Amino acid sequence: MSTEKNLWERQENESNKAFQAFCIYRDLGAGRTLAKVAEKLRKSYDLIRRWSKNYFWQNRADAWDKFISEKAAEKAAEEYSKMLEVQINLGKMLQAKAAKAIQNIDFENVSIKSLPSIVNAINIGVEIERTARELNLQKPSEKISSENIFVETLTKIWADRKE
Repeated sequence: MSTEKNLWERQENESNKAFQAFCIYRDLGAGRTLAKVAEKLRKSYDLIRRWSKNYFWQNRADAWDKFISEKAAEKAAEEYSKMLEVQINLGKMLQAKAAKAIQNIDFENVSIKSLPSIVNAINIGVEIERTARELNLQKPSEKISSENIFVETLTKIWADRKE
């Protein structure tokens, strides 16, 4: 087990007050400044600047930002993968439902009017599954995490149907 500290953890010889000030600086995010920390803590700017220099706040905050960004990317990739899995299953379920409907058709007495809805269900199910599987093969950087394949596919098919 590694005992190496992360840069954003309290450093050796760093006082509790200096560390708390660093935490405020770290948590300010992209707009962080020493002046904001000094104002928030009602401490002198010179003291905050000294702590920042002595304990390498900028490097530590950069390491923190990178860590958080990596964690967020991992979570987004997991959620994206779960979304695709759900949408693949929705497509497969729709196809299975349509296949069952076809198996139950009495082709001797079937109304020609009932077939397009079954064929449409198959097409929608295939399109949903295919789209989700294609997106699942793309590199993570190419994926659009906010895209809802199910809704997009249904919208596209519905629009094509109206034409």
